[in-house]
Amino acid sequence: MADVLLRLEKDRRYREVIFQLLLRLRECIEDVIPSLGTIARLYGQDGRVPDAFFRGATKLLEDLVSADEYRALKVLVDLLLQHTKPNTPTLVEIGIHEGQCVLNVAPDVSAGVLAGKLPWTEENQEIAPRLFRLLRDHHLASEPEGRIGTLAPDNCMRIERVTFERLHQILV
Repeated sequence: MADVLLRLEKDRRYREVIFQLLLRLRECIEDVIPSLGTIARLYGQDGRVPDAFFRGATKLLEDLVSADEYRALKVLVDLLLQHTKPNTPTLVEIGIHEGQCVLNVAPDVSAGVLAGKLPWTEENQEIAPRLFRLLRDHHLASEPEGRIGTLAPDNCMRIERVTFERLHQILV
């Protein structure tokens, strides 16, 4: 404990990481606390000052209102990692196709090519528009330049693979 207090006193970057984390802890659901600890550890170890990703990710975690939302976010990030290529902008669409909930991923947004329809539970289907909005609101994703299909803009987002790779590191 003395080491932590000494570091807080002397290291402005570490102090900022801990301060930002404490702000998030007061309002978050219990399920996200390990993830907040992970991001604080990653930034604290590297001596990094909280940047746009840190602020966006911690605010996203703070804004999740249920364990179901947290689990759906983890499923979304895992699916995106499995079905996209590194260093590729990705357009994601969530919807119902032929009576099934699906997640469509277009790894080559400019070509509009679908990677395929991925399984997505009905429960996640209801949560997805809110997750997409939170990801956009906290600058972790953006509005799509186009859509994969005919779904409403709320059911679409554009996200960089590097962003969900970083999210994957902290979602425990």
